Amino acid sequence: MNKDKYLHLFSCCVPVKGAKRSIVIDFQRKKVELIPNALYEIITDEFNVLSVGQLYKKYNGQKTVFNEYINYLLDKEFCFVCSKKEKKQFPALNLQWDFPSLISNAIVDIGNEKNYNVMNAIFQLNELRCFHLQLRIFNSEFVSIRTLLDCINEIQKLSFRSLSLIINYSLYTRIKEFITSEVSKIMSLVIYNTPESEPVNNSDKRLLFHNKTMEQNSCGIVNYKYFSIAIDHIAESINHNTCLNRKISIDVNGEIKNCPSMKESFGNIKDTTLEEALNKKGFKKLWSINKNKVKVCQDCEFRYVCTDCRAYIEDPNDIHSKPLKCGYDPHTGVWEEWITNPLKQKAIKYYGIQELVKTTVKNEKAKVAKE
Repeated sequence: MNKDKYLHLFSCCVPVKGAKRSIVIDFQRKKVELIPNALYEIITDEFNVLSVGQLYKKYNGQKTVFNEYINYLLDKEFCFVCSKKEKKQFPALNLQWDFPSLISNAIVDIGNEKNYNVMNAIFQLNELRCFHLQLRIFNSEFVSIRTLLDCINEIQKLSFRSLSLIINYSLYTRIKEFITSEVSKIMSLVIYNTPESEPVNNSDKRLLFHNKTMEQNSCGIVNYKYFSIAIDHIAESINHNTCLNRKISIDVNGEIKNCPSMKESFGNIKDTTLEEALNKKGFKKLWSINKNKVKVCQDCEFRYVCTDCRAYIEDPNDIHSKPLKCGYDPHTGVWEEWITNPLKQKAIKYYGIQELVKTTVKNEKAKVAKE
């Protein structure tokens, strides 16, 4: 290797430092690789100012480890060798974030149809140029099939780019012929309460079957399974709150909120328009709470690829508190079950989700016994 050359990180590779270890996010390959914090420091502090020869001279006493680091980066194709002049031709990615509408995504919970006019809500979201919509039905007793299908059909004609549905298995069986047909805007369909004995068709990748019960308070779980390596997600995560930024929600009673699980309402859609609620004082206050502002999360190497939740937090009196339903400790690098953590029990009781926790524990035990 020419010692007058420099090592330069590919623009699609972004290092993130945590308390115990760091990661490199590779946008192009859609993966995350763990690296030691010592290597993070070399990449971010020294690649830009020291040539290969200067680096080898500095780490002469740790030559073996340093060689392993550099070979690892080159083998993974995280970095390349170039001249000092050539480095200027490879600028870093612009990770600023913006969106061409007042609202980017929305959650609409459908319950008793007498509570509010769902179609009216959909039309108002379309006026706000909302691109991504999620419809959730946790109690289908008072929801007619006709209403649901009318909503889906109307959404196809409007400006929404994608639609997600959360419904129970019994409702799915009554509409699956329509759902499983070519409905272009349905991005995902989560079907809960699926009988374990019931064979399911997984050929349609949009369908996600769960044999457990889902409720409004089932949201907010933070897990590595939900990590996103999409550049839009990471850019938004660096600058804003990935769950609540540019989001508006309507609960089963028509209350307009940041999230249906949150207590604060900014009016009811029966007498307040979504745009009026959006412009009320305090509606946007949570949009800017990114993971760098959240306690514990700010020390986590996964903070930019992770999800977030401000509806269920460890300290209900501190909006910058860590998500309640996260079991990862960035100071130890260990994932643990959040529901059994004794330090979380007070918050679990505060949010009244003891039954959810009991059901989750029961399901996990049954799963282990079955295996």
